[in-house]
Amino acid sequence: MSEIASQIFGEIAEGDGLSLERRRWAMFTYLIGLAMSVLDGNIANTALPSIAVQLHASAATSIWVVNAFILAVAICVLPLSSLVDIIGYKRVYQAGLAIFTLASLGCSLPRSLDTLVMARVVQGVGAACIWSVSAAMMRYTYPRSLLGRGIGLSGIIVFTSAAAGPSVASGILAITTWHWLFAINIPFGLLSLSLSERFLAPAKGAGHRWDFWSAVLNGAAVTLLITGIDDVGNGRHLGIVFAELAGGLRWDSHWCVVS
Repeated sequence: MSEIASQIFGEIAEGDGLSLERRRWAMFTYLIGLAMSVLDGNIANTALPSIAVQLHASAATSIWVVNAFILAVAICVLPLSSLVDIIGYKRVYQAGLAIFTLASLGCSLPRSLDTLVMARVVQGVGAACIWSVSAAMMRYTYPRSLLGRGIGLSGIIVFTSAAAGPSVASGILAITTWHWLFAINIPFGLLSLSLSERFLAPAKGAGHRWDFWSAVLNGAAVTLLITGIDDVGNGRHLGIVFAELAGGLRWDSHWCVVS
């Protein structure tokens, strides 16, 4: 087992990065959060019919249980990546993990579709924090000579978690209600949060000013584009759809210039 771990996580090398033992624990800590956040990106798809029936929602509106999460991630991940440079990846990861865990509790105790969707938005913000630190996490955990190995390992976790989402959801639904799709995150989130303070490498931020308006433009662009595409499927007036898509593309191109 130790030989396999050594091959995956690498041996100690000169330069930056953590020692082998601490590197293993740091990666274990981060990969817990990464796997949870990726799983929750599509784990609710399988349960949408059950959610719609219990919360008395239509199929068209219940899809926002999924859309809300994805939209929140898309809006927040780039601005949060900039925030990582300012305050350090460790703080952003810990804040994101705490937000994600608390939102998972909120998702498991909804009384209406609206409250579930709002909890999913908050959960998406937490997931965006976790995803935004990925590059910095690898940089401060692995030495330069093994950086590609860390990136590859995180990629394996991402794609494996995404592929396993429907199967995991089906397994949970076979033995209990859909609420546990979200409640199961809570013990894993608390575990990762408790390990993060001890094992993640310290990293100070650069302290430069955060570009608030670029973040606003990014959020506006992504929101208009996604709602425009969603309105196509919902049969909205073509004029409204065109305005949303044109506005999204306009703001997105402007944001790319100023950022």
